[in-house]
Amino acid sequence: GLRRIAGQGATIIGHQNVQTRMEKQKAPAPPSDTYFDDRRSKFHNGEPVEIFPLPNAITDGDSIVHFGRSDVIATGDIFTTTQYPFIDIKNGGSLQGEIQALNFILEQNRLCSRRGRRDDAHSRTRARH
Repeated sequence: GLRRIAGQGATIIGHQNVQTRMEKQKAPAPPSDTYFDDRRSKFHNGEPVEIFPLPNAITDGDSIVHFGRSDVIATGDIFTTTQYPFIDIKNGGSLQGEIQALNFILEQNRLCSRRGRRDDAHSRTRARH
């Protein structure tokens, strides 16, 4: 998985909690790019990309990714239609954190749907360049 991708030069971005836990467990390919903030904004393949940490959902290192131009939200294991979520309590997950994360995703979806596209400073800045 991650070791193969990282070995090909891909940057793995994750919340600092993910890197810390992976390094303690001596797991292969911890994130090489981490963040602490409530949002990480990047510009990739011609579109704004925002990463939002949603701590204490499945684990203490969960994030979702919003691809601005495509108007797609990647939720990872936080939201799935095929099973109930596996909340990893040992690694910082909680039922309340999962509920908060799902509500956050719903709010992001409402913002996207209401405006057609999310309207934020990152998108406006990139559109001018």
